[in-house]
Amino acid sequence: MRILLAPNSFKNCATSIEVSDILKSEINSTNIQLASVSDGGDGFLNSIIFKLNQMSLIDYEIINYKFELNSFPILIEKKHNFLFIESAKIIGFSNSELMRLPITERSTNSIGDVLKNSELMRSYNVKKVVIGIGGTITNDFGFGICSQFGLKLFDKENRELAPIPLNFHKIEKITLLQKEFELDLQIVLDVQIPLFGKDGTTQKFGAQKNSKKSELILIEEGLINVLRILKNVHNLDFFSSKIGAGGGLAFGLSLISKVKIIPAQEFILRNLDLENEIQNSDIIITGEGSFDSKNSFQKGAGIILEAALKRNKRVILVCGKIDSNLISSLGNNVTCIELIKYFSDESESMKNFKIGLVKAAKEINSLIYNLT
Repeated sequence: MRILLAPNSFKNCATSIEVSDILKSEINSTNIQLASVSDGGDGFLNSIIFKLNQMSLIDYEIINYKFELNSFPILIEKKHNFLFIESAKIIGFSNSELMRLPITERSTNSIGDVLKNSELMRSYNVKKVVIGIGGTITNDFGFGICSQFGLKLFDKENRELAPIPLNFHKIEKITLLQKEFELDLQIVLDVQIPLFGKDGTTQKFGAQKNSKKSELILIEEGLINVLRILKNVHNLDFFSSKIGAGGGLAFGLSLISKVKIIPAQEFILRNLDLENEIQNSDIIITGEGSFDSKNSFQKGAGIILEAALKRNKRVILVCGKIDSNLISSLGNNVTCIELIKYFSDESESMKNFKIGLVKAAKEINSLIYNLT
């Protein structure tokens, strides 16, 4: 019986590979295949490293807003000269300096710094840039990136404004880019959602980024102001676009270049070849930190889950927590294991996720024994 271990990362706890390694060491089977899963968010670079050869991991250095030297990893694939960027590594929860700022002052300009670095692109002969979008703590709609390419914002007194959400409602004039990004640009999206509204990026994910309701209202109003100016003055209509991923990061990237969007499902099943791995396996073990809404089916574990069920495979879903309403809808071919049940609360569960995964592996061993 062939077992495929293909969990997504457990946000703020462990990468996909770390989760797989813990489970593999505890599961009583010699026929286990590991896969590294990422939907564009946390663990994106790890999934690329796991799948491809001839990789070069680079520590990219930048001066942060405190004028301190900061660094984060980027990845060069040497065979085809692709540059891979993981937004969660740069503007995600691991960026403690950015996290200390109010959400209205956080910027994506660090990613812009990489993209405009012509010396970097020449040194590695970069032909294409691929950015995994997800797991961000910003909500500036990529205007920090755009500012590196010449976008400028002005108020009614024609004073230039910093490209941060705090100022979006003050904008009266937008000067578009002086120079577009010249290389091929692809973006992997963990979700495809609107820029605004109840299902938009700010209202849906803003609260997860340690923000106040008043800040989110200000951001939403400011964005609508921006969209009106772009439509009325520059004939650019983004009102119905579903490029709100990563706090609107996809929106900003679409302003600097013609981007090719790779949905998470395509990236996981085709680019990472999980479609074949699922087909050739009998039991699929997947999961992630939280599986708690319909959006979960658009992300890593949900994509694996649906692909496995379409092929009538047995699935074991291991998550920190799972929405009880979703559990009842998954069917008899899915066994759900929640790590939170081993602990008193969610905080303890996250702190002791390794212990939780070991306990989950014991349940998995019983399930496998009963199936064989």
